[in-house]
Amino acid sequence: MFLREFDAANEASTKAARTALLEYLGVTSGSYDEHAVKTIFGELVGNVWRHATNKVTVGASWRMDGTAILEVIDRGPGFDLSAWRPADSLAEHGRGLLIANALSGLLTIAPGPGGAGTWIRAVLPFRKTHVAA
Repeated sequence: MFLREFDAANEASTKAARTALLEYLGVTSGSYDEHAVKTIFGELVGNVWRHATNKVTVGASWRMDGTAILEVIDRGPGFDLSAWRPADSLAEHGRGLLIANALSGLLTIAPGPGGAGTWIRAVLPFRKTHVAA
């Protein structure tokens, strides 16, 4: 399991966390998988930086079927999904969740642990052929 806590406003720590995540997942440099993971990670962590406190916890794990799961947890004010509306398709902002959802197999949004903050879980769009038990 991969678990990293860092300051989303700190570019160096965010890049280090992303690099460590890519290494954990074992994605090939320059591949579609790498670009998809970087984009999903960037959109979700960027939302933490813009809308919540800067402290973020990112986790990743492999399910038994070889599917990778990415989790992003913040300690911000939370996210009221019932009030959210997607941005106009030509807008330059407000499309991060749509992009992450389009690239992932499934994106779920829930209150963070203890009801504080936001917990986003993304099924990443690739499978590992062998997962150790």
